[in-house]
Amino acid sequence: MRAQVAVMQESVAEAEALQGKLAALSIDADRLPHLRTQLTRAQAGAAEARTLEARLAETAAQQHVVEQLKSKLHLREEEAKQKAATLADVKARVEGVVNAAREVDQLEAKFSALAPMA
Repeated sequence: MRAQVAVMQESVAEAEALQGKLAALSIDADRLPHLRTQLTRAQAGAAEARTLEARLAETAAQQHVVEQLKSKLHLREEEAKQKAATLADVKARVEGVVNAAREVDQLEAKFSALAPMA
């Protein structure tokens, strides 16, 4: 009889434990829709994060291209300055030659006017 009581008490304890587990599962089942919603939001957030990461990588690549173009522009500006300086030097030399040619023309005219006198 005592053995049967012990078995029954053990069965009651197991039944109570199972009821506790069942209650916990019931609570978890009640929370399942909320957990699904949270999961969906987290998945959407992860997808948005991947999209933003891709945009960031694209922006970084574009920034790299912009930096390269700025560098090329700076080099071309320097080349243009050098060419402008060379052009100004050539212009000054041409003006010097033109002025010298005028002086030669003026001197020739003076000599031509003096030649009949001699």
